[in-house]
Amino acid sequence: MTRTEHLTRDQVEQQRAAILARLELSAEELHRRGEAGELVGDEWLAWAEVNDLTFLLGE
Repeated sequence: MTRTEHLTRDQVEQQRAAILARLELSAEELHRRGEAGELVGDEWLAWAEVNDLTFLLGE
């Protein structure tokens, strides 16, 4: 069974900010490196997570 969580916009923004802080990258830099295929290891998962969170935020 799938677990569902209801998050506020602030919580989603905080999750995205935490991921970017952990990588020490801006959203723009992560996006640029992802599009260029320059990510390594866990950065790929972080890129997907940030993209998903950005989609949920409607940005």
